[in-house]
Amino acid sequence: DGDRGFRVRAAFPSPGVWHWTSTCGDPSDTGLHGQTGAVQVAAYAGDNPLYRHGDLRVSDNRRYLVHADGTPFLWLGDTGWNVVWKTTPAEWRDYVDTRARQRFSVLQVIGTAAAPLSEAQQLPQCGRRPFQPDGVPDPVYWRDLDEKIAHANERGLFVMLTGLGKSRAEFSEQQGTPAFARYVAARLAGDMVVLSPSMDDRIDPLNEAAGARLSPLTSHLVVQHPGTHQPTAQHFHDAAHTDFAALQTGHHSGRLDRAYDAAHAWTLELWQRPPVKPVINVESMYDALGHDNGPAWRGQDVRKLGWISWLSGSRGYTYGAGAVPPKVPGGGGGVWRFQEDPAAYDHWRKALLWPSAGQMTHLRDFFAALEWWQLEPASALVRNQPDDVSRRMAASRTAAGDLLIAYLPDNGEIVLDLSGLPAGLSARWFNPVTAATASVREPSGRDARATFRRPDSWADAVLVLATDRSLPIPGTSP
Repeated sequence: DGDRGFRVRAAFPSPGVWHWTSTCGDPSDTGLHGQTGAVQVAAYAGDNPLYRHGDLRVSDNRRYLVHADGTPFLWLGDTGWNVVWKTTPAEWRDYVDTRARQRFSVLQVIGTAAAPLSEAQQLPQCGRRPFQPDGVPDPVYWRDLDEKIAHANERGLFVMLTGLGKSRAEFSEQQGTPAFARYVAARLAGDMVVLSPSMDDRIDPLNEAAGARLSPLTSHLVVQHPGTHQPTAQHFHDAAHTDFAALQTGHHSGRLDRAYDAAHAWTLELWQRPPVKPVINVESMYDALGHDNGPAWRGQDVRKLGWISWLSGSRGYTYGAGAVPPKVPGGGGGVWRFQEDPAAYDHWRKALLWPSAGQMTHLRDFFAALEWWQLEPASALVRNQPDDVSRRMAASRTAAGDLLIAYLPDNGEIVLDLSGLPAGLSARWFNPVTAATASVREPSGRDARATFRRPDSWADAVLVLATDRSLPIPGTSP
Protein backbone atom coordinates (compact mmCIF):
# COMPACT_ATOMS: atom_id res chain seq x y z
CA ASP A 1 0.00 0.00 0.00
CA GLY A 2 2.72 2.46 -1.02
CA ASP A 3 4.27 4.42 1.84
CA ARG A 4 1.99 2.63 4.29
CA GLY A 5 3.80 -0.67 3.69
CA PHE A 6 2.06 -4.00 3.22
CA ARG A 7 -1.46 -4.85 4.31
CA VAL A 8 -3.34 -8.12 4.59
CA ARG A 9 -7.08 -8.19 4.01
CA ALA A 10 -9.53 -11.03 4.52
CA ALA A 11 -13.19 -11.82 5.09
CA PHE A 12 -13.56 -14.55 7.72
CA PRO A 13 -16.28 -17.17 7.17
CA SER A 14 -17.02 -17.81 10.85
CA PRO A 15 -16.37 -16.42 14.33
CA GLY A 16 -13.40 -17.54 16.37
CA VAL A 17 -9.66 -17.05 16.66
CA TRP A 18 -7.95 -17.19 13.27
CA HIS A 19 -4.19 -17.66 13.03
CA TRP A 20 -2.10 -16.51 10.10
CA THR A 21 1.43 -17.04 8.81
CA SER A 22 3.06 -15.07 6.00
CA THR A 23 5.30 -16.42 3.27
CA CYS A 24 7.48 -14.51 0.83
CA GLY A 25 9.22 -15.50 -2.39
CA ASP A 26 12.42 -14.32 -0.74
CA PRO A 27 12.67 -16.19 2.59
CA SER A 28 15.54 -13.95 3.68
CA ASP A 29 13.15 -10.99 3.81
CA THR A 30 12.31 -11.39 7.47
CA GLY A 31 10.00 -8.40 7.38
CA LEU A 32 7.62 -10.28 5.07
CA HIS A 33 8.46 -13.95 5.51
CA GLY A 34 7.49 -15.99 8.55
CA GLN A 35 5.40 -13.36 10.28
CA THR A 36 2.58 -14.73 12.42
CA GLY A 37 -0.42 -13.43 14.28
CA ALA A 38 -3.98 -14.06 15.40
CA VAL A 39 -7.31 -12.35 14.72
CA GLN A 40 -10.28 -12.53 17.07
CA VAL A 41 -13.46 -12.60 14.96
CA ALA A 42 -16.86 -12.00 16.55
CA ALA A 43 -20.27 -12.70 15.01
CA TYR A 44 -21.94 -9.70 13.38
CA ALA A 45 -24.89 -8.42 15.38
CA GLY A 46 -26.21 -5.55 13.22
CA ASP A 47 -28.93 -5.22 10.57
CA ASN A 48 -26.81 -4.82 7.42
CA PRO A 49 -27.94 -7.67 5.10
CA LEU A 50 -24.48 -7.95 3.54
CA TYR A 51 -22.81 -8.59 6.87
CA ARG A 52 -25.66 -10.69 8.25
CA HIS A 53 -25.82 -13.06 5.28
CA GLY A 54 -22.35 -12.85 3.70
CA ASP A 55 -20.78 -12.55 0.28
CA LEU A 56 -22.42 -13.74 -2.92
CA ARG A 57 -22.28 -17.17 -4.51
CA VAL A 58 -24.37 -19.17 -6.98
CA SER A 59 -27.38 -21.13 -5.71
CA ASP A 60 -27.25 -24.91 -5.58
CA ASN A 61 -29.48 -25.21 -8.65
CA ARG A 62 -27.30 -22.57 -10.39
CA ARG A 63 -30.29 -20.41 -11.32
CA TYR A 64 -29.82 -17.34 -9.11
CA LEU A 65 -27.46 -15.66 -6.67
CA VAL A 66 -27.50 -16.21 -2.92
CA HIS A 67 -25.57 -14.97 0.07
CA ALA A 68 -23.10 -17.26 1.81
CA ASP A 69 -25.83 -18.49 4.17
CA GLY A 70 -28.15 -19.39 1.27
CA THR A 71 -30.41 -16.32 1.45
CA PRO A 72 -31.53 -15.40 -2.11
CA PHE A 73 -30.04 -12.12 -3.35
CA LEU A 74 -32.29 -9.81 -5.36
CA TRP A 75 -30.12 -7.86 -7.81
CA LEU A 76 -31.36 -4.34 -8.55
CA GLY A 77 -28.39 -2.50 -10.03
CA ASP A 78 -27.58 1.04 -11.06
CA THR A 79 -25.05 1.98 -13.75
CA GLY A 80 -23.00 4.54 -11.90
CA TRP A 81 -20.06 3.93 -14.26
CA ASN A 82 -18.00 7.12 -13.81
CA VAL A 83 -19.48 8.23 -10.52
CA VAL A 84 -16.93 6.35 -8.42
CA TRP A 85 -13.92 8.31 -9.69
CA LYS A 86 -15.49 11.67 -10.57
CA THR A 87 -17.13 12.34 -7.21
CA THR A 88 -15.79 13.88 -4.07
CA PRO A 89 -16.29 11.68 -0.99
CA ALA A 90 -19.31 13.78 0.00
CA GLU A 91 -20.89 13.49 -3.46
CA TRP A 92 -20.31 9.75 -3.44
CA ARG A 93 -22.05 9.44 -0.10
CA ASP A 94 -25.04 11.39 -1.42
CA TYR A 95 -25.23 9.14 -4.48
CA VAL A 96 -24.97 5.93 -2.46
CA ASP A 97 -27.39 7.07 0.23
CA THR A 98 -30.02 7.97 -2.38
CA ARG A 99 -29.78 4.61 -4.13
CA ALA A 100 -29.90 2.85 -0.76
CA ARG A 101 -33.13 4.66 0.14
CA GLN A 102 -34.52 3.60 -3.24
CA ARG A 103 -33.62 0.01 -2.28
CA PHE A 104 -31.08 -0.67 -4.99
CA SER A 105 -28.71 -3.50 -4.09
CA VAL A 106 -25.79 -3.17 -6.57
CA LEU A 107 -23.78 -0.23 -7.93
CA GLN A 108 -21.98 -0.94 -11.22
CA VAL A 109 -18.92 1.27 -11.66
CA ILE A 110 -15.70 1.36 -13.69
CA GLY A 111 -12.98 0.52 -11.20
CA THR A 112 -10.07 1.71 -13.34
CA ALA A 113 -11.58 4.58 -15.28
CA ALA A 114 -9.83 7.94 -15.18
CA ALA A 115 -9.46 11.19 -17.05
CA PRO A 116 -6.68 11.64 -19.61
CA LEU A 117 -3.31 12.42 -18.08
CA SER A 118 -3.66 16.11 -19.05
CA GLU A 119 -6.81 16.32 -16.90
CA ALA A 120 -5.71 14.09 -14.01
CA GLN A 121 -5.12 16.98 -11.61
CA GLN A 122 -8.79 17.92 -11.95
CA LEU A 123 -9.94 14.65 -10.39
CA PRO A 124 -11.79 15.68 -7.23
CA GLN A 125 -10.74 12.91 -4.86
CA CYS A 126 -6.97 12.82 -5.12
CA GLY A 127 -5.78 14.03 -8.51
CA ARG A 128 -4.40 10.59 -9.30
CA ARG A 129 -4.88 7.98 -11.99
CA PRO A 130 -5.22 4.25 -11.16
CA PHE A 131 -1.63 3.50 -12.23
CA GLN A 132 1.67 5.25 -11.92
CA PRO A 133 3.85 5.74 -15.04
CA ASP A 134 5.76 2.51 -14.33
CA GLY A 135 2.52 0.50 -14.29
CA VAL A 136 2.34 -0.01 -10.54
CA PRO A 137 -1.10 0.70 -9.04
CA ASP A 138 -1.18 4.14 -7.41
CA PRO A 139 -2.19 3.47 -3.78
CA VAL A 140 -3.69 6.96 -3.36
CA TYR A 141 -6.23 6.25 -6.09
CA TRP A 142 -7.02 2.82 -4.67
CA ARG A 143 -7.39 4.14 -1.11
CA ASP A 144 -10.09 6.48 -2.36
CA LEU A 145 -11.77 3.52 -4.03
CA ASP A 146 -11.47 1.54 -0.78
CA GLU A 147 -13.32 4.23 1.14
CA LYS A 148 -16.08 4.50 -1.45
CA ILE A 149 -16.64 0.75 -1.59
CA ALA A 150 -16.72 0.66 2.21
CA HIS A 151 -19.47 3.30 2.36
CA ALA A 152 -21.56 1.45 -0.24
CA ASN A 153 -21.16 -1.82 1.70
CA GLU A 154 -22.09 -0.09 4.94
CA ARG A 155 -25.34 1.05 3.28
CA GLY A 156 -26.10 -2.50 2.17
CA LEU A 157 -24.98 -2.23 -1.48
CA PHE A 158 -22.62 -4.49 -3.38
CA VAL A 159 -20.25 -2.83 -5.84
CA MET A 160 -19.61 -4.39 -9.24
CA LEU A 161 -16.21 -3.20 -10.46
CA THR A 162 -15.71 -3.37 -14.23
CA GLY A 163 -12.70 -2.66 -16.42
CA LEU A 164 -10.27 -4.72 -14.33
CA GLY A 165 -8.86 -6.44 -17.41
CA LYS A 166 -8.72 -4.15 -20.40
CA SER A 167 -10.36 -0.80 -19.82
CA ARG A 168 -11.07 2.14 -22.09
CA ALA A 169 -8.62 4.20 -20.07
CA GLU A 170 -5.75 2.56 -21.98
CA PHE A 171 -4.23 0.69 -19.08
CA SER A 172 -4.26 -2.63 -20.91
CA GLU A 173 -0.57 -3.44 -20.43
CA GLN A 174 -0.49 -3.33 -16.66
CA GLN A 175 -4.06 -4.53 -16.22
CA GLY A 176 -3.26 -7.71 -18.11
CA THR A 177 -0.52 -8.88 -15.74
CA PRO A 178 -0.73 -11.63 -13.10
CA ALA A 179 0.61 -9.09 -10.60
CA PHE A 180 -2.41 -6.83 -11.05
CA ALA A 181 -4.81 -9.79 -10.70
CA ARG A 182 -3.14 -10.63 -7.36
CA TYR A 183 -3.32 -6.97 -6.34
CA VAL A 184 -7.05 -6.72 -7.06
CA ALA A 185 -7.83 -10.02 -5.34
CA ALA A 186 -5.82 -9.08 -2.26
CA ARG A 187 -6.87 -5.44 -1.97
CA LEU A 188 -10.59 -6.23 -2.32
CA ALA A 189 -10.58 -9.49 -0.35
CA GLY A 190 -12.56 -8.06 2.55
CA ASP A 191 -15.09 -6.06 0.51
CA MET A 192 -18.52 -6.98 -0.84
CA VAL A 193 -17.82 -6.74 -4.57
CA VAL A 194 -18.36 -8.44 -7.91
CA LEU A 195 -15.37 -8.33 -10.29
CA SER A 196 -15.51 -7.89 -14.07
CA PRO A 197 -12.35 -7.66 -16.20
CA SER A 198 -14.32 -6.29 -19.17
CA MET A 199 -16.33 -3.11 -19.45
CA ASP A 200 -18.72 -2.98 -22.38
CA ASP A 201 -16.25 -4.97 -24.50
CA ARG A 202 -16.75 -7.69 -27.04
CA ILE A 203 -14.62 -10.82 -26.90
CA ASP A 204 -11.04 -9.81 -26.14
CA PRO A 205 -8.15 -12.14 -25.20
CA LEU A 206 -6.88 -9.67 -22.60
CA ASN A 207 -10.17 -9.72 -20.70
CA GLU A 208 -10.42 -13.49 -20.93
CA ALA A 209 -6.90 -13.92 -19.61
CA ALA A 210 -7.58 -11.47 -16.79
CA GLY A 211 -10.73 -13.35 -15.80
CA ALA A 212 -8.97 -16.71 -15.86
CA ARG A 213 -6.21 -15.31 -13.62
CA LEU A 214 -8.57 -13.58 -11.22
CA SER A 215 -11.08 -16.39 -10.68
CA PRO A 216 -8.85 -18.76 -8.65
CA LEU A 217 -7.42 -15.90 -6.56
CA THR A 218 -10.67 -14.49 -5.20
CA SER A 219 -13.72 -15.68 -3.30
CA HIS A 220 -15.81 -12.97 -4.99
CA LEU A 221 -17.96 -13.63 -8.06
CA VAL A 222 -16.20 -13.04 -11.38
CA VAL A 223 -18.13 -12.04 -14.49
CA GLN A 224 -17.63 -10.20 -17.79
CA HIS A 225 -19.59 -7.13 -18.89
CA PRO A 226 -20.20 -8.07 -22.55
CA GLY A 227 -21.46 -5.00 -24.39
CA THR A 228 -24.63 -5.08 -26.49
CA HIS A 229 -23.66 -8.16 -28.48
CA GLN A 230 -25.42 -11.49 -28.12
CA PRO A 231 -22.50 -13.69 -29.32
CA THR A 232 -20.23 -12.09 -26.70
CA ALA A 233 -22.80 -12.72 -23.97
CA GLN A 234 -23.08 -16.33 -25.13
CA HIS A 235 -19.30 -16.72 -25.20
CA PHE A 236 -18.84 -15.43 -21.66
CA HIS A 237 -21.82 -17.45 -20.46
CA ASP A 238 -19.91 -20.55 -21.55
CA ALA A 239 -16.56 -19.45 -20.08
CA ALA A 240 -15.28 -21.48 -17.15
CA HIS A 241 -14.09 -18.42 -15.22
CA THR A 242 -17.48 -16.61 -15.14
CA ASP A 243 -19.81 -17.38 -12.24
CA PHE A 244 -22.96 -16.03 -13.85
CA ALA A 245 -24.09 -14.80 -17.25
CA ALA A 246 -24.06 -11.01 -17.39
CA LEU A 247 -26.28 -9.93 -20.28
CA GLN A 248 -26.46 -6.47 -21.81
CA THR A 249 -29.66 -6.37 -23.84
CA GLY A 250 -28.73 -2.77 -24.59
CA HIS A 251 -30.19 0.40 -26.02
CA HIS A 252 -29.44 -0.34 -29.71
CA SER A 253 -28.99 3.40 -30.35
CA GLY A 254 -32.64 3.99 -29.58
CA ARG A 255 -34.09 1.22 -31.77
CA LEU A 256 -36.96 0.13 -29.58
CA ASP A 257 -37.78 -2.94 -31.66
CA ARG A 258 -34.28 -4.30 -31.13
CA ALA A 259 -34.11 -3.34 -27.47
CA TYR A 260 -37.41 -5.05 -26.65
CA ASP A 261 -36.68 -8.10 -28.75
CA ALA A 262 -33.31 -8.56 -27.02
CA ALA A 263 -34.88 -8.29 -23.57
CA HIS A 264 -37.25 -11.12 -24.49
CA ALA A 265 -35.18 -13.36 -26.73
CA TRP A 266 -31.58 -12.91 -25.56
CA THR A 267 -32.59 -13.35 -21.93
CA LEU A 268 -34.57 -16.50 -22.60
CA GLU A 269 -31.83 -17.97 -24.80
CA LEU A 270 -29.22 -17.60 -22.05
CA TRP A 271 -31.61 -18.99 -19.45
CA GLN A 272 -32.08 -22.11 -21.60
CA ARG A 273 -28.41 -22.37 -22.65
CA PRO A 274 -26.20 -25.03 -21.06
CA PRO A 275 -24.36 -25.01 -18.75
CA VAL A 276 -26.94 -23.59 -16.39
CA LYS A 277 -25.86 -20.26 -14.92
CA PRO A 278 -27.76 -17.37 -13.36
CA VAL A 279 -28.65 -14.73 -15.96
CA ILE A 280 -28.66 -11.05 -14.98
CA ASN A 281 -29.45 -8.21 -17.37
CA VAL A 282 -26.75 -5.77 -16.31
CA GLU A 283 -27.67 -3.04 -18.82
CA SER A 284 -30.65 -2.32 -21.05
CA MET A 285 -31.98 0.91 -22.53
CA TYR A 286 -31.52 3.93 -20.25
CA ASP A 287 -33.97 6.60 -19.23
CA ALA A 288 -32.19 9.60 -20.73
CA LEU A 289 -35.07 12.09 -20.66
CA GLY A 290 -36.60 11.71 -17.23
CA HIS A 291 -40.07 11.51 -18.77
CA ASP A 292 -42.03 9.69 -21.49
CA ASN A 293 -42.28 12.46 -24.10
CA GLY A 294 -40.05 11.06 -26.80
CA PRO A 295 -39.66 8.21 -29.27
CA ALA A 296 -37.04 6.39 -27.17
CA TRP A 297 -34.79 6.74 -24.09
CA ARG A 298 -37.91 7.27 -22.02
CA GLY A 299 -38.71 6.34 -18.45
CA GLN A 300 -41.29 3.83 -19.62
CA ASP A 301 -38.73 1.92 -21.66
CA VAL A 302 -36.35 1.27 -18.77
CA ARG A 303 -39.32 0.24 -16.62
CA LYS A 304 -40.88 -2.07 -19.17
CA LEU A 305 -37.61 -3.71 -20.10
CA GLY A 306 -37.01 -4.47 -16.44
CA TRP A 307 -40.25 -6.42 -16.08
CA ILE A 308 -39.73 -8.18 -19.41
CA SER A 309 -36.20 -9.19 -18.43
CA TRP A 310 -37.27 -10.59 -15.08
CA LEU A 311 -40.11 -12.64 -16.56
CA SER A 312 -37.97 -13.90 -19.46
CA GLY A 313 -35.38 -15.53 -17.20
CA SER A 314 -33.19 -12.78 -15.75
CA ARG A 315 -32.59 -13.04 -12.01
CA GLY A 316 -31.78 -9.37 -11.64
CA TYR A 317 -31.91 -6.10 -13.53
CA THR A 318 -29.75 -3.00 -13.77
CA TYR A 319 -31.17 0.47 -14.33
CA GLY A 320 -29.50 3.42 -16.06
CA ALA A 321 -30.15 7.17 -16.17
CA GLY A 322 -28.68 9.44 -18.82
CA ALA A 323 -27.23 9.49 -22.34
CA VAL A 324 -25.19 11.82 -24.53
CA PRO A 325 -25.25 13.03 -28.18
CA PRO A 326 -25.79 11.84 -30.81
CA LYS A 327 -28.07 9.34 -29.10
CA VAL A 328 -29.84 12.05 -27.11
CA PRO A 329 -29.24 15.64 -28.30
CA GLY A 330 -28.64 17.92 -25.35
CA GLY A 331 -28.01 15.06 -22.95
CA GLY A 332 -25.09 15.28 -20.55
CA GLY A 333 -25.00 11.72 -19.28
CA GLY A 334 -27.18 12.06 -16.21
CA VAL A 335 -25.95 9.79 -13.43
CA TRP A 336 -23.45 7.50 -15.15
CA ARG A 337 -21.55 10.32 -16.88
CA PHE A 338 -21.93 12.42 -13.72
CA GLN A 339 -23.43 15.52 -15.33
CA GLU A 340 -22.15 18.33 -13.10
CA ASP A 341 -23.98 21.35 -14.57
CA PRO A 342 -26.70 22.31 -12.03
CA ALA A 343 -28.68 24.03 -14.79
CA ALA A 344 -28.83 20.91 -16.97
CA TYR A 345 -32.07 18.95 -17.04
CA ASP A 346 -30.08 15.78 -16.36
CA HIS A 347 -27.80 17.06 -13.60
CA TRP A 348 -26.84 13.98 -11.62
CA ARG A 349 -28.78 14.96 -8.52
CA LYS A 350 -31.95 15.53 -10.58
CA ALA A 351 -31.50 12.30 -12.54
CA LEU A 352 -31.18 10.31 -9.32
CA LEU A 353 -34.79 11.23 -8.57
CA TRP A 354 -36.40 10.71 -11.96
CA PRO A 355 -39.74 8.86 -11.70
CA SER A 356 -38.26 5.78 -13.36
CA ALA A 357 -35.91 5.30 -10.39
CA GLY A 358 -38.92 5.13 -8.10
CA GLN A 359 -40.49 2.60 -10.44
CA MET A 360 -37.40 0.44 -9.96
CA THR A 361 -38.19 0.51 -6.25
CA HIS A 362 -41.69 -0.79 -7.05
CA LEU A 363 -40.20 -3.58 -9.17
CA ARG A 364 -37.80 -4.52 -6.39
CA ASP A 365 -40.48 -4.48 -3.67
CA PHE A 366 -42.82 -6.56 -5.80
CA PHE A 367 -40.35 -9.38 -6.31
CA ALA A 368 -38.96 -9.14 -2.78
CA ALA A 369 -42.44 -10.05 -1.48
CA LEU A 370 -42.47 -13.27 -3.53
CA GLU A 371 -40.33 -16.37 -3.87
CA TRP A 372 -39.02 -14.98 -7.14
CA TRP A 373 -36.22 -17.56 -7.34
CA GLN A 374 -38.84 -20.27 -7.97
CA LEU A 375 -40.06 -18.65 -11.20
CA GLU A 376 -39.38 -20.09 -14.66
CA PRO A 377 -40.02 -18.33 -18.00
CA ALA A 378 -43.45 -19.20 -19.37
CA SER A 379 -44.32 -16.63 -22.03
CA ALA A 380 -45.56 -19.48 -24.25
CA LEU A 381 -48.69 -19.49 -22.07
CA VAL A 382 -49.67 -16.12 -23.57
CA ARG A 383 -52.04 -16.82 -26.49
CA ASN A 384 -52.64 -13.32 -27.86
CA GLN A 385 -49.16 -11.96 -28.54
CA PRO A 386 -49.16 -8.89 -30.81
CA ASP A 387 -46.87 -8.54 -33.83
CA ASP A 388 -45.32 -5.37 -32.39
CA VAL A 389 -42.38 -6.62 -30.31
CA SER A 390 -42.54 -3.57 -28.01
CA ARG A 391 -46.02 -4.76 -26.95
CA ARG A 392 -45.07 -8.41 -26.56
CA MET A 393 -46.13 -9.77 -23.17
CA ALA A 394 -43.94 -11.82 -20.83
CA ALA A 395 -44.78 -14.40 -18.18
CA SER A 396 -43.18 -16.69 -15.62
CA ARG A 397 -44.57 -19.42 -13.38
CA THR A 398 -43.38 -21.79 -10.69
CA ALA A 399 -42.88 -25.45 -11.52
CA ALA A 400 -45.74 -26.34 -9.18
CA GLY A 401 -48.02 -23.84 -10.90
CA ASP A 402 -48.99 -22.15 -7.62
CA LEU A 403 -47.77 -18.77 -8.87
CA LEU A 404 -47.89 -17.13 -12.30
CA ILE A 405 -46.85 -13.57 -13.11
CA ALA A 406 -47.59 -11.93 -16.46
CA TYR A 407 -46.63 -8.47 -17.71
CA LEU A 408 -48.63 -6.37 -20.15
CA PRO A 409 -46.45 -3.52 -21.48
CA ASP A 410 -49.20 -1.88 -23.54
CA ASN A 411 -52.07 -4.31 -23.91
CA GLY A 412 -55.74 -4.08 -23.07
CA GLU A 413 -56.01 -7.75 -22.22
CA ILE A 414 -54.07 -10.98 -21.93
CA VAL A 415 -55.23 -14.47 -22.88
CA LEU A 416 -53.53 -17.21 -20.89
CA ASP A 417 -53.48 -20.97 -21.28
CA LEU A 418 -54.08 -22.20 -17.73
CA SER A 419 -54.39 -25.89 -18.55
CA GLY A 420 -51.21 -26.81 -16.66
CA LEU A 421 -52.05 -24.83 -13.54
CA PRO A 422 -54.10 -25.93 -10.53
CA ALA A 423 -57.71 -24.85 -10.18
CA GLY A 424 -58.81 -22.16 -7.81
CA LEU A 425 -56.14 -19.57 -8.55
CA SER A 426 -56.84 -16.12 -7.20
CA ALA A 427 -55.82 -13.08 -9.26
CA ARG A 428 -54.65 -9.56 -8.60
CA TRP A 429 -53.34 -6.65 -10.68
CA PHE A 430 -50.25 -4.64 -9.76
CA ASN A 431 -49.46 -1.24 -11.26
CA PRO A 432 -45.69 -0.95 -12.00
CA VAL A 433 -45.94 2.84 -12.28
CA THR A 434 -47.68 3.59 -8.99
CA ALA A 435 -47.49 0.29 -7.03
CA ALA A 436 -51.29 0.35 -6.71
CA THR A 437 -53.12 -2.96 -6.72
CA ALA A 438 -56.56 -3.78 -8.08
CA SER A 439 -58.91 -6.70 -8.02
CA VAL A 440 -59.43 -8.74 -11.17
CA ARG A 441 -62.74 -8.75 -12.98
CA GLU A 442 -64.09 -12.24 -13.44
CA PRO A 443 -61.99 -13.66 -16.30
CA SER A 444 -63.77 -14.89 -19.39
CA GLY A 445 -62.80 -17.95 -21.39
CA ARG A 446 -63.24 -21.63 -22.04
CA ASP A 447 -61.18 -24.79 -22.49
CA ALA A 448 -58.62 -23.64 -19.91
CA ARG A 449 -58.05 -20.33 -21.69
CA ALA A 450 -58.82 -17.24 -19.69
CA THR A 451 -58.92 -13.59 -20.74
CA PHE A 452 -58.00 -10.90 -18.23
CA ARG A 453 -58.81 -7.26 -18.91
CA ARG A 454 -56.25 -4.69 -17.76
CA PRO A 455 -57.62 -2.00 -15.39
CA ASP A 456 -58.82 1.08 -17.19
CA SER A 457 -56.36 3.99 -17.46
CA TRP A 458 -53.29 1.92 -16.50
CA ALA A 459 -50.32 2.33 -18.83
CA ASP A 460 -48.97 -1.15 -18.20
CA ALA A 461 -49.88 -3.86 -15.75
CA VAL A 462 -48.70 -6.96 -13.91
CA LEU A 463 -51.09 -9.85 -13.42
CA VAL A 464 -50.51 -12.20 -10.48
CA LEU A 465 -52.24 -15.58 -10.27
CA ALA A 466 -51.69 -17.57 -7.08
CA THR A 467 -53.26 -20.31 -5.00
CA ASP A 468 -52.86 -18.31 -1.79
CA ARG A 469 -55.25 -15.37 -1.49
CA SER A 470 -53.05 -13.85 1.21
CA LEU A 471 -50.12 -13.54 -1.21
CA PRO A 472 -48.20 -10.45 -0.05
CA ILE A 473 -48.26 -8.19 -3.10
CA PRO A 474 -46.85 -4.78 -2.12
CA GLY A 475 -48.72 -1.64 -2.95
CA THR A 476 -51.92 0.12 -2.03
CA SER A 477 -55.45 -0.40 -3.25
CA PRO A 478 -56.73 2.55 -5.29
